[in-house]
Amino acid sequence: MPQLPSGQHVSISLDRALNGAGNGNFAIALMVEPGVTTPSDIGDLIDILYYRARSAPPTEETPGAGEPYLSGLCLTDIYAEKCKWSAADKAAFHAWYRRPRTQEWLREQFEELVRLVETVPVDEPGELRGMF
Repeated sequence: MPQLPSGQHVSISLDRALNGAGNGNFAIALMVEPGVTTPSDIGDLIDILYYRARSAPPTEETPGAGEPYLSGLCLTDIYAEKCKWSAADKAAFHAWYRRPRTQEWLREQFEELVRLVETVPVDEPGELRGMF
């Protein structure tokens, strides 16, 4: 998890997508179609997390930057108008995102997401039945 030049701690998460795929979410299954082959293909599913400021300094029992929460941004928003980060924050995030360690972790998460989409039965929404 990087700390951006602005001081904000951020990270990425696929937890919501993984949970949805594990529950047979129709929308997730549509977004992870057979043509999707890399994590960059699912940028709308990669959440950006922020961290609340800690009320006390980190300790061995409570390490980290504070409690994470959804920022309302996804990976594809970083270079869009929706993201109000400075150019320096965007560059620092991009450098962190491109690190081999981050890419390896993201690839593992992506492979798990694809596995879930391929193996968990999808609940077809009732209003779409008969449309295909």
